[in-house]
Amino acid sequence: MSIIGQIGIDLDLLSQNIARMQEQAATLPAASEVRQVEGAREEPAQERFRSDLAKVASALSRKTQKVRLFVERNAAALEQAASALQETDGADSLAARQANAFVESVIASDTVAPAPSAPTTSSRPAPGATAW
Repeated sequence: MSIIGQIGIDLDLLSQNIARMQEQAATLPAASEVRQVEGAREEPAQERFRSDLAKVASALSRKTQKVRLFVERNAAALEQAASALQETDGADSLAARQANAFVESVIASDTVAPAPSAPTTSSRPAPGATAW
């Protein structure tokens, strides 16, 4: 059984999910868009609210950028890992099949070849005995 079958990875589904993650990361708004705050400033309360909102939006824009980079970096790493797993799986499967074939050939040759017999008494007559 292959490694992929043992772990239970469907590489086609994994590729689709990676592509969807990358698409979603690309739809995140740019940091400048998230940071942008518009509103009235005439009243002190409005200015305070707008100022607080601008601080939160700025922090959110930094987090948004971190999320985008995290998703992109990990999606690429996941693609590489899946690719390496697929390559390793093929090589390991081949090595396993070759080792199994070797073991089976050794077992088959042992069962075909006659087993060595236990030493028995010699067929030559003992000294002084008469051979019939």
